[in-house]
Amino acid sequence: MGIIGVGIDIVHVPRIVSLVTRRTPARFASRILSPSEFSEWETLSPPTTSTSTKDSNQEWVRFLAVRWAIKEAAYKALFPNHKPTWNELSVSKEPSGGGGKPRLRFGFGNFENNVRLHVSVSHDGEYTIANVLAEE
Repeated sequence: MGIIGVGIDIVHVPRIVSLVTRRTPARFASRILSPSEFSEWETLSPPTTSTSTKDSNQEWVRFLAVRWAIKEAAYKALFPNHKPTWNELSVSKEPSGGGGKPRLRFGFGNFENNVRLHVSVSHDGEYTIANVLAEE
């Protein structure tokens, strides 16, 4: 197996808050999340759009920021061999024995490939950073 690439991305969480406030939260989330991620996000999202999005510590905003950072890092690691869309990349947590480590999958449904993606993500205050290593 060979390394395709390495990608890194950092997100300033208030930027995500700003993007969410320009659209509705659900519209923004549906643009960047895979179907399974969107279902998970809906369980975290506020019950109405009138909920203040100014609090960047809300779990649902952090959820979006983490996925944004991971997917941007993955795109950088995969390009130019692969050009995934937001919805073709899906983040989930490792099963209970994995300690909550994020797992990234490229493709869904009938579209799967042999690309392995290794993810590391960290948060500190208003920042989220992700690193992705892609290998075939």
